[in-house]
Order: sequence, then structure tokens, then C-alpha cells
Amino acid sequence: MSERRAIAYIPARGAAQTSAEQGWKGSRLNVVGTVRAQQTGSAHGAIAEALRPLAEGEASVLLVARLSDAASSPRELIALLDWLEAAGCDLVALDVGLDSASPGGRRTVATLREVERWRHARAPGRPPRGQIGRAHV
Repeated sequence: MSERRAIAYIPARGAAQTSAEQGWKGSRLNVVGTVRAQQTGSAHGAIAEALRPLAEGEASVLLVARLSDAASSPRELIALLDWLEAAGCDLVALDVGLDSASPGGRRTVATLREVERWRHARAPGRPPRGQIGRAHV
């Protein structure tokens, strides 16, 4: 695989920033830009700012130190992964070793999508969440 251009997203300064920068120095990514949350004042603004160079074709990878830096919920993560896929881009999360461009990463993303789909598909007659154990008592 050739070197890929990445935008690194760092949610805040401090230890997380230092470990993230050390982590991606050993990767096969050419980090062409960094977006920090304090640059925009909010996490949502920062992630949106990190996506801009991806949308414009300046980079093809969103790089995060922790998967939880990319999204605050599984639903939000799936939406981000869908956006990245539609834009022809990938997500790399150093903490869990996820690279959505790799075969293992594609399987992981497919599994996440399926689990999220299950969460929102309620079978007819199924008791509401939290009442499954009480349904047969």
C-alpha cells in the first residue's frame, strides 16, 4: 500500500496530543495537517474542520489517537464512517488498530454497522428495552 495523506484530529492539548503524535510518526501515513478542538471551540466544529480537507481531496485519511475522539456514540461513528466512505476516505484509529482501508478494518466497520442496525430494529412483539427478563415472569 502506498503512503496515504492524512489529517490528524486531536480533541485537546496535553498527554493525548503527545501520544497521538508519537503514534502516527510510526505509521505509513503522511500527516499533512492537524486539527485541534480548541481551534474551533467545540468538538463538533473541530471534527467538521478535520473533514474539510478530506472533502476537498487534500487528504484521504482521518487519523485519530482514540476511536472515541472521532465520535461520541456508535450512531455518530457509523454516520462518520458512511460519510468517509462516500468521500472515498478512510478512518485510522490508533488505540484499537482500526484502518478502515484494510480487510480487517472493512470487516470491523461492517460488524459495527450491523450491530447498530440491530440496536434500532425491534422485532414485532418484543418487549421494550429493559423489560426482556420480565416479559416471561
